[in-house]
Amino acid sequence: MSFYSKDEAKKASIDTRMEVVYATINKQLSKPDRVNYINRTDVKDPYIEVTLAGAPDKDLLDRIKSELEEKGWHRVAIRPYRENDNALIHIKFYRDPEDKPVDPVDPTDPEPGLGTDEPVPEYVTEPELSQGDVSAKGQTDGKMLIGTGNPITDFSRASNGEIELALAARRYRNTTTFAPVDGVYQVELPATGDWNWPYSIALIEEARPVTELYDVVLTLEAKDTQKSVPFTLSRDEEGVYHFINEEFELDIKDNAASTSGDVLQNIQRARFYEAHLGEIQKSESGAPLGNYSISLKATRKVGEVAPVELTVNVVVTEKTE
Repeated sequence: MSFYSKDEAKKASIDTRMEVVYATINKQLSKPDRVNYINRTDVKDPYIEVTLAGAPDKDLLDRIKSELEEKGWHRVAIRPYRENDNALIHIKFYRDPEDKPVDPVDPTDPEPGLGTDEPVPEYVTEPELSQGDVSAKGQTDGKMLIGTGNPITDFSRASNGEIELALAARRYRNTTTFAPVDGVYQVELPATGDWNWPYSIALIEEARPVTELYDVVLTLEAKDTQKSVPFTLSRDEEGVYHFINEEFELDIKDNAASTSGDVLQNIQRARFYEAHLGEIQKSESGAPLGNYSISLKATRKVGEVAPVELTVNVVVTEKTE
């Protein structure tokens, strides 16, 4: 991490990006000496950080945002943080809503985000499949982060030592879990019952957003109709995770996530997406029946690392008397 005093940051030869930010903030501040430090993180953290003496007000942040956008730094996001008597301002830059963060001065620079010179950690291994509880990071008092009282047990898991993907299938509003048999979750529903599928994604060692390291795709498929609904993971400037399907204009945005973004979880129902799954079988109460698969695939953004892939098969039947 590069770290400079305010006097050093004035020198254009050090970093054009910091010079622009420094000049912009000084212009908007009534007392320029409130800028204590300014630094640019080259690899891990997708923002320029400014430390101010005292808390910035919303009007000041809005003025800084507007001026940077006038300079061509599109979709500027400014987030204030308190640290003792100082305030940190984190500034992010985007091209348009569909693009990943980009350096506003040099679009070919991989910053902000994962740098091409960041080595793959030694603990990363070939992906392995297993069954059991979700990662310890994805637990609170022995329960999932999502909802209240949702069990952490009987998940199918895939991990390469850096990221863990976990999926399962369950009866809706029923805390009794069951393991897959020969790789298949057999879900038998009562006449008025339904089913759901929880997922969990966690960075095992790192404490930063999943999306800084991996591109993640979630897919629900009705095998009887061969219709599928894929979702791509993204994280917005407010730190909210979204699984988005552009074709059907779907957005799973109520994911539970840790503060650092290294874990996200949710519980979904196939019923939510039945309009996109073709002519599927249904129970008397409208619950989707038949054969389904749910999959997660995580592809590392940098490094020669095999994708981590996990698929669970689900057979849903209606209980007969």
